[in-house]
Amino acid sequence: MSNSPPIPVVSDNSSEPPTSVPSTPEPTEKHKKHYRGGYKTAPKATPYKPYALNNTGTLKQAALELNSSNPLVNRDSLDPWEWNDIAVLHKLIPAGALLHSFQISAANRALS
Repeated sequence: MSNSPPIPVVSDNSSEPPTSVPSTPEPTEKHKKHYRGGYKTAPKATPYKPYALNNTGTLKQAALELNSSNPLVNRDSLDPWEWNDIAVLHKLIPAGALLHSFQISAANRALS
């Protein structure tokens, strides 16, 4: 197709002026043509696979190695005022603020 003006549509009613149908643009090529040294070349493939994980060819033998010299020990639950002091000390909450009861109970379960 060339860039010609739209063709007018003639209606059965002669009192209405003719309307034109908008022309559709020509489909464009998917890939832009590449030229190197005056010759047409094929487009280069992407050097990576998008949305793919990096695979170096070697599998990790041990994702997590726990040191057996430092075993985990259950600790006693802390009181709410102790948790509040620790949270303020580490700047997790502003001074004067209090932790919610579910936060304290979850932290105590993690310690036990």
